[in-house]
Amino acid sequence: MVDFKAIQDKWQEKWEKESIFKVSEDTNKKKFYCLEMFPYPSASFLHMGHVRNYSIGDAVARFKRLKGFNVLYPMGYDSFGLPAENAAKKQKIHPREYTENAITKISEYMKKLGLSYDWSRMIATHRSEYYKWNQYFFIKFYEKGLVYRKKAPVNFCEKCNTVLANEEVENGKCWRCETEVVKKELDQWFFKTTAYADELLEDLKNLNWSEKIKTIQENWIGKSYGVTINFKLDDNTDFPIFTTRPDTIYGVTFMVISLNHDKLMDIVKEPYKKTVLEFIKEVKEAESKEDVSFLEKNGVFTGRYVINPLNNEKIPLYAANFVLADYATGCIMAVPAHDQRDFEFAKKYNIKIKQVIVSNIDDYEHTKKLLKELDKIKRETDKHDIKFWLLGGLANAFHYGMIYRKHEDIDIITKNIEDKETITQIIKKLGYKLKHNDEHKNYVYENNEGIIIELCENEKAVEAQDSDFEDKELILENTKCSVMSKNYLIKYKEYLLKKRNNKKDITDLEVLNNPKAYTEEGFLVNSDSFDGLKNMDAINKISDFIEEKKFGKRTLQYKLKDWLISRQRYWGTPIPIIYCDKCGIVPVPEKELPLLLPEDITFENKGNPLLTSKTFVNTKCPKCDNDAKRETDTMGGFMDSSWYFLRYCSPREKDVPFDKNAVNYWMPVDQYIGGIEHAVGHLIYSRFFTKALRDMNMLNFDEPFNALFNQGIVYKDGAKMSKSHGNIVTQDEIAEKYGIDTARVFVLFVASPEKEMEWSDKGIEGTYRFINRIYRLYEEFKSINSVSDIKDKYLLCRKNILIKDLEYNIENFRHNTAILSLMNFVNYLNEIKYYVSKKTLFDTLNDLAILINPFMPHISEECWHMLGNNTYASTEKWPEYDENMIDYKLIYLEDVFDKTKKDINTVIELTKINNPKEISIVIAENWKYELFRKLKELIVKTRNNSEIIKELMNTDIKKHGQEIIRLVPKIIDKIPEIILYQNVEKEFFEKNKIFLEKEYSCEIKIIVSEQSEKKNSLPGKPAIILK
Repeated sequence: MVDFKAIQDKWQEKWEKESIFKVSEDTNKKKFYCLEMFPYPSASFLHMGHVRNYSIGDAVARFKRLKGFNVLYPMGYDSFGLPAENAAKKQKIHPREYTENAITKISEYMKKLGLSYDWSRMIATHRSEYYKWNQYFFIKFYEKGLVYRKKAPVNFCEKCNTVLANEEVENGKCWRCETEVVKKELDQWFFKTTAYADELLEDLKNLNWSEKIKTIQENWIGKSYGVTINFKLDDNTDFPIFTTRPDTIYGVTFMVISLNHDKLMDIVKEPYKKTVLEFIKEVKEAESKEDVSFLEKNGVFTGRYVINPLNNEKIPLYAANFVLADYATGCIMAVPAHDQRDFEFAKKYNIKIKQVIVSNIDDYEHTKKLLKELDKIKRETDKHDIKFWLLGGLANAFHYGMIYRKHEDIDIITKNIEDKETITQIIKKLGYKLKHNDEHKNYVYENNEGIIIELCENEKAVEAQDSDFEDKELILENTKCSVMSKNYLIKYKEYLLKKRNNKKDITDLEVLNNPKAYTEEGFLVNSDSFDGLKNMDAINKISDFIEEKKFGKRTLQYKLKDWLISRQRYWGTPIPIIYCDKCGIVPVPEKELPLLLPEDITFENKGNPLLTSKTFVNTKCPKCDNDAKRETDTMGGFMDSSWYFLRYCSPREKDVPFDKNAVNYWMPVDQYIGGIEHAVGHLIYSRFFTKALRDMNMLNFDEPFNALFNQGIVYKDGAKMSKSHGNIVTQDEIAEKYGIDTARVFVLFVASPEKEMEWSDKGIEGTYRFINRIYRLYEEFKSINSVSDIKDKYLLCRKNILIKDLEYNIENFRHNTAILSLMNFVNYLNEIKYYVSKKTLFDTLNDLAILINPFMPHISEECWHMLGNNTYASTEKWPEYDENMIDYKLIYLEDVFDKTKKDINTVIELTKINNPKEISIVIAENWKYELFRKLKELIVKTRNNSEIIKELMNTDIKKHGQEIIRLVPKIIDKIPEIILYQNVEKEFFEKNKIFLEKEYSCEIKIIVSEQSEKKNSLPGKPAIILK
């Protein structure tokens, strides 16, 4: 049994001793900077989720190194943060001691993975030589106006006792401890990320990032052009809202204010305050329980109304859970007819829906005319106490939300069949004439204007329903139709009495079961002087009108907020600011940096630990030398990760944060790897930081990460692998039993790297067997005696295809496909190893040892040295493929050979001739190869069998006419991509029959069909005869 653990320990020791992955700038080589998001050093072990993340990056770095690139592949630790502070408190030790111990442990585990890091560049953000430059950048940004302090409502976690940035709040909870977040008004420090909002958005298009993560950033930045409109509350107080859809302002039927709006309870009318407070409590409880059903779209009336400045309509104001307090004004105008979210809210709370955009202005006129006709019919039927309902047609249009429709017809159904004659007479009296035809003999009438009324006397349809048809669906002559009661006609009549100004306003009609809002483009209606305009044109015209009347102004809004960095904790970078009664806010002088964290602090008290250090808090003003106080907040952890990739370029610099020449050589990062969860935190801040430093002439590039890859999560037993779920598989337990290369290969093979993967104990066993097969090939090499070299050209062909495929798949993060190619190649090599020359086998194994290096580096080194090499496989040159050696005809022939072996086994099974004395392989007649070639040409033009056969009958194979007629329909969809010649196929089988003789221990004959009674052979599909 191979001791893979001993092999990995040996090579890791050699790599470290000789520092083979240490790198420096080399202008003669093309650089490649590969980087994974650096981890927080909290784990006392690594599980298979970690192994997967780092194996992906290492495979890329190793491949690029082998391809001749000068590869920078560093590692460090994001070591400041609240978890270390809390863990240290539990263990009653200093956070520094806890963090240093954690770094020592995690570094050891990472080294045991065999990762090809340049460990000489290792950094840790809690060390003063790093955080000194956090403070330096803070001061530089402050001098440029990119850092400021203000009192602001902030997210506060009472359990962590600190402020949280917007990006650290997930579903209303703290991202660390899942405690419900509350709002507090505090003086805080901010980075002005909004100063770069446009550039952050615009430059996304230049990045080789997934569309998914670019969309997440686009939405987070949230650039919107619109209008801020000055609505008024019913007490004449200003109530501004921002909208991107001023074209719908005449359709506003309610307003919404966020539950987190700082003025909410001032606005709510006194009798409604209790209801609103109870609702806020319910929402928070639902959030804590993640009750999705409650969280969808809920609200309560505030007792207040808002006045629409364009038409003076009085609009009810609701407080609801779907409006963000920190976007625009924290309030919205709701247009339920044209926004699905608003529509659902309106239906739920029985709020008026007013349509102001229609798909076709002509449809509107048709509908209006139809409704007038219906009103006439209703008045007449009332006299006879006849009840009827709309059916299909117009009713369906209302039912499915298509209120405006082109068809000039109305379908109605009577409640009682005996009323049919009476209603027929009523309709005739109104000027309609019965139209007879077989299709509509029961119920089609028309008048001079072309309007059709459909009546139904289908008794079965009536009997199949309740006596009350309201809001029902009816099956009529196998057609599903909607039924609408006459109630809507009554509402329409009442509406007409109220509205006598000939406006195109019919949208207050009852719409039964309408499932959605109309959100397409169209024409304005019910919009005063803007009626008839295309709604996209109306956006500008109504915006002009709003500005002209001073009802508001055009505005550009961003969802992106400035970056809140203040934290009321100890274990972070101290903010280098001094407060002086005389001089105000004074930055710590650069020569005094780093401003160190004090040692004389206590963690027992609640609140900011830095406040407990009098030696830290009390200081002198650098300007006037008067008594002053230090800022006691520390910087949030995202500060540390916003520039660490620059520090890696020259990590030991003492006088500058980084060496500009080194940064200009290595940056930007060519391949960044990390989780999609960082899309709106770290990845935004890093981009902001890079652009700000560029504008300070410290960098000469715009973006930190050219390409970004987001790896998938590892699951076990259906849950994400983690300590909290109790489902971890540690690297140690796998390394002891199988060797770490087995784990690395398995996590890269089982699923595409960007996909989620499920850990499988059976799967790891299969991978272990594969690695053993590789090892045995090298172990057996010296004892392998070549029987023949008939497979040389086939092996060389497959090797060159393998090299080409591996390059493509590794470059495109298709590691699972790359490993599958290796598995297939190793299986093939095992099959033919005795039938290639010793030199060809040696050269192939030599190349293979390098090709497996990105995935199984320890086995790669061992196998490389087993062949007598003295260098490191990890720093060798990647084999180049020779396109001239790739001949897919050879692969096709071997595939035909393998399929023929399967056919022989099938024939043996069917005939029960388990030990044949002779097997004849019958190669197809020569003319069939010609048939296949001609068919391949013809099927490009047509797939019609008759046309193809007709063409074939005009060729020199027409003498086989009957056979052609029989074969063409059977083989037309089975023509292979490669078509050989009879002699080539026969010669191949002759040369390779040695494999069949070995397998079946009998005489093997290769004959052509012309010499045999068997005539069912086809090109690539020989017939089989057993004796």
